[in-house]
Amino acid sequence: MNFRGYTLREIWKETHRAVWRNNGAKVTRVFDVDWDQSGAVIQQILGYPAVSGNKIKRVTPMAYSSTALWLRAVEISEARGIGTPDPTTSGAFRPRQTHDPVTFTPRYKYNRLTVEFQTLPYDVVDDVSPDGTDESDLSRYVTIKYKPVGSFLLLPKGLLKYTYPPAGGELARPAVATGTPFFEAKTELQITWEMSPIIPHAVRLQLGCVNTNPFLGYPAGTVLYLSSDITPIISPMGQRLYSITYFFSVFSPPAGVGLLVYPAGAEAGHNHLLQPPGPIGKTPDVPGTGGPTAWNQYTLVTDDGLLTGRRIYQSADFAYLFRPV
Repeated sequence: MNFRGYTLREIWKETHRAVWRNNGAKVTRVFDVDWDQSGAVIQQILGYPAVSGNKIKRVTPMAYSSTALWLRAVEISEARGIGTPDPTTSGAFRPRQTHDPVTFTPRYKYNRLTVEFQTLPYDVVDDVSPDGTDESDLSRYVTIKYKPVGSFLLLPKGLLKYTYPPAGGELARPAVATGTPFFEAKTELQITWEMSPIIPHAVRLQLGCVNTNPFLGYPAGTVLYLSSDITPIISPMGQRLYSITYFFSVFSPPAGVGLLVYPAGAEAGHNHLLQPPGPIGKTPDVPGTGGPTAWNQYTLVTDDGLLTGRRIYQSADFAYLFRPV
């Protein structure tokens, strides 16, 4: 078979050993390739990335077949020399020369490659153009994990009242004398960018920022970049690559489900705090007055109390966490 300009001779007696599971699969194929082309063929089979401006160009790993694109080459578990070199000159080598005179490594006629294909936790997609792909759309080479979590806030004592009717009438209902726990739901978001050829500058520059644009469907201001974990990798051909895992906290309390948000119509996020109630009739949008009349309102906070003031967390475009700039 012809694979990206190279001839692969499949050894049908040894090929197609498979393991099928309910959460994935692993299949083996065996090919003979010309010995002197082994390095280039291995690189094409396993794939590799390259930087192209603010995009990533990828030679994607070989697929098991045109109808099983989800099975991709991840390993060559064995490479074995077969046969004596042909009695003709091949490039810089003399006829039947069985050792490379520079590296002193053996030469054969063929290299028998045992290629392991398996399912991956991320999507492998070819470049959308000759210039490469902007991977900030998170459509390929990313593994995304979600973990709904939460924490308790302690509401001030006296903020809530017991509902049992007291002897003194409605106005004498007793207040809760201790702080009351209030559960605040969040989501821990973990995104691993696989096989990256670079470490973006934004990995450091955007720490502690919230998203300025919608990110993975979450509104602006609701995703906080907490940290990253960078694992260096050396590819089979010696290329330096990285597996970069980003950790985010998502906070987006749903307005209208027992909660209020100010400014009205906005999405509450990390720059909003739960605001204790102020005097009856006082509203937060009128200068010089108090706060809301209910305890369940999230209000935007700034250094000067104005909507234009400096917020707790500054905004950043998280697309640059996945671009080579």
